[in-house]
Amino acid sequence: MNVRLINDFAAAISIVNQAFGKGFTARNRFNGLKDRYTVFKKERSSNSFKSFLKGILRLFLPLEYEKMRGRERGYVYFQKFLESNEFDTRIIVIGKRCFAIRRYNRKDDFRASGSGIIEYSPEVIDRRCIKEAFRITRNLHSQSVAYDFIFDKDNNPYIVEISYAFTTKVYDNCPGFWDENLNWHEGTFNPQHFMVAEVVEAVMNKS
Repeated sequence: MNVRLINDFAAAISIVNQAFGKGFTARNRFNGLKDRYTVFKKERSSNSFKSFLKGILRLFLPLEYEKMRGRERGYVYFQKFLESNEFDTRIIVIGKRCFAIRRYNRKDDFRASGSGIIEYSPEVIDRRCIKEAFRITRNLHSQSVAYDFIFDKDNNPYIVEISYAFTTKVYDNCPGFWDENLNWHEGTFNPQHFMVAEVVEAVMNKS
């Protein structure tokens, strides 16, 4: 939400003034509607159509958490734009396990996050991203982290976002996962079970 491409200095100043002025709404409802429409065009299912209709309602009826949260203000964060990325790589590390997807950009857009255009094949995942995700997670002493990777013009991977949270249903179609030695384990899995296993192991080690 609220990720934008800034093309010139004047646009940057305008964003800064808004960020330290009236701020931004917690959710960009119009972008959310466009994402729902993209998914509907792809799937043509009753569920995606209902989701699209719900997105139209959301233009006029904000979610309760939006009302409670208020506007985002008092900060702005700029990143260098790395061109020619048609997708990003989402890597999720939970303890000693890791799974990943490739997310393609929306049409005529530079963003892949939330597009719903997903490839699950493990062959398309760059192993350098997996290694880096495991390394950083160990250094953070974290149990569960999600990373978004893109690449520069020399094909070097860069992290553009890191989060503690992810939408679990997106990963139901993952065909397997990697362990910390980058061995592939074929088969469906439940990320929440991985989380429980990590907590149980931590408690057992303490005791």
